[in-house]
Amino acid sequence: MPFPATQVLDDFDRPNENPLNSAGRYLRIDVSTINDMQILNKRCTAATGQGASAWMVQSFTNFEVFATTEAFAAASNRLYGRLAGVGGSNTYDGYRAIFTASAASIAVITNGSATNLVTGPTFTINDGSVCLFRGIGTKLECFFFSGGSWTLAAA
Repeated sequence: MPFPATQVLDDFDRPNENPLNSAGRYLRIDVSTINDMQILNKRCTAATGQGASAWMVQSFTNFEVFATTEAFAAASNRLYGRLAGVGGSNTYDGYRAIFTASAASIAVITNGSATNLVTGPTFTINDGSVCLFRGIGTKLECFFFSGGSWTLAAA
């Protein structure tokens, strides 16, 4: 399975940055409830608690969002794609993938409210695994990489 299928826009290989901004390319997804993301030691992380930021430079048909899991004990990992209207209070639209320690799901978001589209089969994602949420054309997919291979988690 070839990855990435789309151009890498940000590898976070730069000095610490808080909040995540990269010359205005990022906005916090929901200013009312979610904290800023940051770059710390060349990794993108939540500044405090939950964090979510969106790349705001262009509109995309295709997208791939990768994240390396650290710990599922506290919360799920959420990856977003094709967001529009970001930066207000629960006014954004797009798609969201949620990875937990045992499943992945994909939801459509309208005005900040999520409606589940699909939940994949039960599996085990270990801390340190790589999660991928991608949209190529009309196809939305969630994968995880653990133990040397990619596994389709939800589509």
